[in-house]
Amino acid sequence: MADRFVSYSDAVSVFPFVQATAFSVALSEPDIRCSIAEIWVQVSVGNFIFALITTIAVVLFRRSEMTLRAGEQLDGMVATYLKRLHIGRLTIIWLAFLYLLFSSYSATLDPLCLA
Repeated sequence: MADRFVSYSDAVSVFPFVQATAFSVALSEPDIRCSIAEIWVQVSVGNFIFALITTIAVVLFRRSEMTLRAGEQLDGMVATYLKRLHIGRLTIIWLAFLYLLFSSYSATLDPLCLA
């Protein structure tokens, strides 16, 4: 059962990366880029809330995993691996958020959108 929570955490942490990739594709269209330039603050707040919800889900899955593994005797290397994997998931979430923040702000710098 604990392995399922690991899989759920992996799946949840991929969503912000996919969102950032789709956002990059959307920004390649001039009309969309100029529309986002007008509302980049709202887009950034929405992405922040999404990253926060995703982080909460990953942390809750980690706590559930650790509760289920409480009776197990984990090798030190396995425990370190699981901890680093958790930190890696959180890093992916927040790096994707920062990418979305800077790319939505960069849409405001497009001279075609300032007209």
